[in-house]
Amino acid sequence: SYAVWFVASALAGLAGVMVGLIGNVHSELGWTQILIILAAAVLGGLGSIYGVLAAGLLLGLAMDLSALVIPTSYRTVVAFGVLILGLLLRPQGLFAAKGRREA
Repeated sequence: SYAVWFVASALAGLAGVMVGLIGNVHSELGWTQILIILAAAVLGGLGSIYGVLAAGLLLGLAMDLSALVIPTSYRTVVAFGVLILGLLLRPQGLFAAKGRREA
């Protein structure tokens, strides 16, 4: 399990270096990505990795396909619109983890 954390941390550090090479490094560097990642995690259901994977794919498709109709500056708005719609239809998330049983 320590190897998984080590590899994940190394890849995150490498991603940070790569992003720093492409553009400017500042305090609000990943703010828009964090908001979309949060939307995917909530929409997919907390505790379900497959739900988050499906929600990320759904959000990515919705954001990219919306660029055909509306300006691309509204991509984050589309992501949160899909999040709100998804939570209204299925509040526990797409593939929510099983809850605990009552005795």
